[in-house]
Amino acid sequence: MKRRLYAGLVGMTMLSGCSAITGGDFSNDEVGQTYSTDDSIDLTLDQVETQQGGRVWFGEESPITGQSDRIQFVLLHLVATNTTESAIAMPSADDFSLMVGDSQHDPLQVKYAELIDGIESPLTDPVSGPLFPPGDEIGPDEELAGWFVFTIPTNASTVVLELRRNDDIELDWSVTL
Repeated sequence: MKRRLYAGLVGMTMLSGCSAITGGDFSNDEVGQTYSTDDSIDLTLDQVETQQGGRVWFGEESPITGQSDRIQFVLLHLVATNTTESAIAMPSADDFSLMVGDSQHDPLQVKYAELIDGIESPLTDPVSGPLFPPGDEIGPDEELAGWFVFTIPTNASTVVLELRRNDDIELDWSVTL
């Protein structure tokens, strides 16, 4: 594994429906560090949120529920910056996975692509914004940002976000929940 980023999560905010979302403590010097892909896109994991059970809303009418108190949502915000002088293809959501021990989890934007495609403002609650990647291409010196949403067991204490290309781990971020 080429890169690691450790994030400690603290704080608790109550949300509607008695669900709780936990936000990241970014005082650690390694959190927010930028790593470069092989094709010169800088990627920064700058925000981490978790929510046990409850639901995540895509648009106004498309909730995906945790369906159990044993499931938690992990929401990871990634910022991509093109450091070249030409447009570059963005990594796709299919290139990313979340590892919990030996178990690999696909982002919800891959699992529920048919439900999410075509929704103008995909992620609306508990955080809002576009899903990652927000486009197929990133222009010169352009910055794009978006969220990954995963469901994992609540007993997970550490996860690893991996960018895999050609069956190799290109980048990874380790996050303590």
